[in-house]
Amino acid sequence: MNSRNRTFAHALQIFAIVLLAATSALAQVSPGEIANPKLKAAEQEYLPQLRSLQHAINETQFPLPFILTRYVGLDPSRQTSLDTRGIEFVYFQNRTLLKTSGFYSAAFNAEQLTPNERAGRTFQEVVIPILRLIAHEIPADVTCDGIAFEIAYHARAPRKDSDFEGREILAVVLDHADATALLNEPGSEQRQAILNRSEIYLDAQPFGLALGQKDALSLEALGEPGNRDDRPAASPSSAAIATTRASGFVGSCAWSACGNRRGGYRQPVCHGGRTKVGRVAS
Repeated sequence: MNSRNRTFAHALQIFAIVLLAATSALAQVSPGEIANPKLKAAEQEYLPQLRSLQHAINETQFPLPFILTRYVGLDPSRQTSLDTRGIEFVYFQNRTLLKTSGFYSAAFNAEQLTPNERAGRTFQEVVIPILRLIAHEIPADVTCDGIAFEIAYHARAPRKDSDFEGREILAVVLDHADATALLNEPGSEQRQAILNRSEIYLDAQPFGLALGQKDALSLEALGEPGNRDDRPAASPSSAAIATTRASGFVGSCAWSACGNRRGGYRQPVCHGGRTKVGRVAS
């Protein structure tokens, strides 16, 4: 598939995603679905603001279309319906977080951009704008310990006779105070310092996101005393999220979901995927 055909195919995919999102019901996770009393109370208390935030995100013009979706491990373009309730309160390592999840319809060229550059672009183009919306729509004294994001996007690797696309998922967990400070810091050096003490995952693996750099930071260096406030590192096996879902999974697979109506657990098993998206006829 040549460059022109690849661009056309990606444009059709974006159109399909946007159309699917537009036909999906605009709704927010209902407190009645939530079994955990603390999460249920938070959802009930801030439900009007969460709906306003959802509307603001849907109205925002990102560099490329961004779609709120509850299950980032599922490709929106391959779904007949889409759960756009991508904002909810969750548990992560004994903390209550306000989490936004969705699909960014970028298809970064893996031969031109490194994993760190792809994650950095997604952070700047999606996470930062949504953080600003959260600061505007959600009270500063919201009852939660932090703000989290789970953003899926595509990375494509052009081949001689075909293109391969792999889905990558960036997960970011910020302490509440750091989420606010991130917007108030004018320089990239100050923002980088905040990221260095935050929890970031790329496809379920701890990741040292380096803003404006080609390569990621060394996890060993970030783990040195004082560099991360002596915070213990999390691993995909120990990072556990308790959400309000009756079914489904958290697509990044760095997190596990529990707390459904029957009190059971669902352990995610996906680690992203690679899809063959084009072939030249022989």
